[in-house]
Amino acid sequence: MLDTFDALQASLFNMVHGFYKEAIAALRNALETMTFAATCAVANDSTAWEGWAGGDELWFSKQCDRLQNFPPH
Repeated sequence: MLDTFDALQASLFNMVHGFYKEAIAALRNALETMTFAATCAVANDSTAWEGWAGGDELWFSKQCDRLQNFPPH
């Protein structure tokens, strides 16, 4: 969540200063990171998070599908 907070701050800063493309990229980064973090938390999958932190590729659409398939608590 701290990484996401930094991305949100960067997005706001970039937007205020007119760097709209960079602002949208920072928002996308925050969305992808929080979706992946939520998926790992719900699945209790720390190995996936460690793999991503180590450089493994992340597919946003697969993470959305995976998160959507978990039953509600």
